[in-house]
Amino acid sequence: MPGRKKGVPEILDHTVAALIRQGKPRQQAWAIGVAGLQRAGILKKGSLQLTKKGQKYNKRHLAEPKSVRLKKDRLAKGKKK
Repeated sequence: MPGRKKGVPEILDHTVAALIRQGKPRQQAWAIGVAGLQRAGILKKGSLQLTKKGQKYNKRHLAEPKSVRLKKDRLAKGKKK
């Protein structure tokens, strides 16, 4: 993904991208994404490091087939097919 920083988990990067697509400003999307993933226990409090739960989610996210990812992207964008 363009502009992706080193050390940023992919699950966070995708969460932020989804928020930006919904119309949130970039800075606000990062704040919402980080806070939400920390609250869910995927990121450690006060950092961008994954917890054990987060590592499991990130692996599953990376292993997801392309066809499933495309379907989710289409649904997120509001398209039916």
